[in-house]
Amino acid sequence: MQESNNLSIDLEKFENLRAVIKVVGVGGAGCNAINSMIEGKIRGVELIAANTDAQALQFVQTLNKIQLGRKTTKGLGAGTNPELGRKAAEETEPEISEILKGSDMVFITCGMGGGTGTGGAPVVAKIAKELGALVVGIVTFPFKFEGKTKIENAHQGIAELSKNVDALITIPNQKIYEIIGDDTDIDDAFLQINEILFNSTRGISDIINYSGLINVDFADVRTIMSSAGQALMGIGTASGENRAEEAAMKAINSPLLGGISIEGAKGVLINITSGKKFRMSEFQIINTLVQKYTGEDVTMKCGIVKNDEDSDNLSVTVIATGFNNQNKMEYEEKNLFGEPVINKKNTKIDIDGTLRQLKQNGFRGNGGVTDPIPTEKRTIPTGVNSLKEYDQPAILRDQSLINTLDSFTMFPDKKEKDDHKEQFASGENFIERSEGVQRGIDFLNIKTPNYFKHPFDQH
Repeated sequence: MQESNNLSIDLEKFENLRAVIKVVGVGGAGCNAINSMIEGKIRGVELIAANTDAQALQFVQTLNKIQLGRKTTKGLGAGTNPELGRKAAEETEPEISEILKGSDMVFITCGMGGGTGTGGAPVVAKIAKELGALVVGIVTFPFKFEGKTKIENAHQGIAELSKNVDALITIPNQKIYEIIGDDTDIDDAFLQINEILFNSTRGISDIINYSGLINVDFADVRTIMSSAGQALMGIGTASGENRAEEAAMKAINSPLLGGISIEGAKGVLINITSGKKFRMSEFQIINTLVQKYTGEDVTMKCGIVKNDEDSDNLSVTVIATGFNNQNKMEYEEKNLFGEPVINKKNTKIDIDGTLRQLKQNGFRGNGGVTDPIPTEKRTIPTGVNSLKEYDQPAILRDQSLINTLDSFTMFPDKKEKDDHKEQFASGENFIERSEGVQRGIDFLNIKTPNYFKHPFDQH
């Protein structure tokens, strides 16, 4: 009898060794995501809402709430001012630190581009990092039509958040827009964005919290996610005879990846969820396909969770981390700047299948798939400062470029210089303009002779 009691006590000790995972929603979008997680009955995590808007905070269903910057904002919000959001979070640092104590892993979710999330999330991340937690940021990037200010704020916020997170998953709202269609009700559209934030968080936390045929523990997740930088996530669901291959390919080519190949990833987490039946051959197919795209030199952890359902659905979540700077730049240019995407492996992205998959995961709305507006290839300025010169009208910029020829002394005589100047001005094989419709900016692709390389020329 005594042995039985000892066994009971030991089991309780093991139960208490479970990793402590906390999710902090910062700002309006972050708090909306917290509500979605509560409604979706996410388990094994502690949910925390943090906002400068006291009124909005009242509508969050979690008991763990932090009003940021009581003195700084007086409960009235940050007014799309990231600096105010930052100061509000710094004012509330002791309270944030207290609620995050003891965390093994902290997710920070917000919508980039506004005031509280953009300015406050980096502060929360810094506090969590100093407490020794594994910190993962999951944020959204504004729609293209939300304007220059929000997009610039988002870029700056992501740069600041990147300094204090181990891994950062950025979800471009524009990609969601392209999936769900422009005839979707606006409430449903934002609901679906919240659902994606929810699924992103659950895709990682479930790997840690649920025991399965093959377990992935917190140490495994830390190995993959620690100091990983930019992370990419794809989710695929399929049923039928070829469900393993179809689900894996949907995850690898998910529109949420923005058309960027997972090739070159240093670490990959795979979460497989199935009904009662899951064949060994399916496990082999999924792992082989992922390795085909990442390469063999990758640290890969795969967890399998079988539920009690008789459903034939098979779900595969792939989270790839540890990309080099080239992958990071390509992702940012093609997704955060709204450029058309290219699938490096020449595998067709199944938009229709992904839409069905998202709806199976609880998405609602009348859907409809729209293709991205085709754009011409053009040189893309990087960084906010390099865009300032485009505030000048295009015709004045053209004239300015032409006039610069007068300052060059590389031509042998004045006549040759004038000839080149005339050819430059005429546009013959020299200037190609493509209108940056998606960002409201004109770009010039300038082709110059070998002896005259203009700084904008990227060829």
